[in-house]
Amino acid sequence: NSGEFSDALELYDKIYEILPFDEENLLKRQNITNETILYNSYFASNKLKNNKLSKEILQKLIDLNYNEPFIYISMSKIYKSEDNVEKAIEYLSLGKKMFENDQSIITEEINLFIKLGRTKELISNLSNSLESDPENEVLLSTRGAIYFNSGEYDKSINDYLILYTIDSDNFNTNSILGNNYVAKANIIIDKRNKLSENQNNLYNKYTKEYKSLFNTALPYLESAFKVNSNDNQNSNLLKEIYAKLGMYEKIKAIESTNNK
Repeated sequence: NSGEFSDALELYDKIYEILPFDEENLLKRQNITNETILYNSYFASNKLKNNKLSKEILQKLIDLNYNEPFIYISMSKIYKSEDNVEKAIEYLSLGKKMFENDQSIITEEINLFIKLGRTKELISNLSNSLESDPENEVLLSTRGAIYFNSGEYDKSINDYLILYTIDSDNFNTNSILGNNYVAKANIIIDKRNKLSENQNNLYNKYTKEYKSLFNTALPYLESAFKVNSNDNQNSNLLKEIYAKLGMYEKIKAIESTNNK
C-alpha cells in the first residue's frame, strides 16, 4: 500500500515458499493460498511495469484455473501493449471459454476488435455469443451499432428492434432505430434527386417511399426526445424531418420544450 512494490514481491515470494509446509492450513484459513499470493504479486509486478514477470504470474494463475476473469483481460492488455495482437485475442478467447457469459471479457474483446478495425471478425464473434444469449443487450447494441456505421441498416434495425422489445424507453435504442430509418430514407432521396425530368412515376414512387420511412422513424425519435429532450442531435433531426414532412407545429413544440 505504501508503493514499495519490489519489497512486496520479495515478501510474497517468501510466503509462496512457506505455503507447502502449512500442513494445518493455518494460512489457508486466512485466505492466504497459492492463488491469492500470485494474484497480489501480479499487482505489484504490474505497478513495476515488469511485463515479463506479470505474464509469468498470470500464466500460473491461468494454469491453476483461478476463478477470476480479470487475469485473462490483464494478459491480453499486456500482449496488446507489446503489439502482439494475436496473443491478446487468444487470451480473451481463453477467458471466454472459461467464463462464457462474463461481461467484462466480452466488453474487452469488443473494444479490442474495434480499435484494431476488425469489425467483420467482431460481428462473427458477437453473433456466436448471441446464439447462446440472444437477448444480451450489450452484444445486440454493439452489433447493431457496427451494422449502422457500416451502412447495413436493415441488419441494425433487426438488432435494435429486439432491444426495443426488452426496453422500449431506452434513449439509445429509440434514437438509433430512428436514425436507421432516416438513413434509409436519405438514400432514396439521393436516388430521387438523380432522376431526369421525364421520370415522374419513379419520382413519385421514391417520394412516397422516403416519406413512409420518415414516418416510421418519427415515433422512435419522438420517444427518444421524451426520454432526453436535451440531446441536440436527436432534437435537430426531429425538426429536420418535421420540416421535410411539413409538420411545422411540431417544430414549434420542440423549440418550446427546449426553451423552458
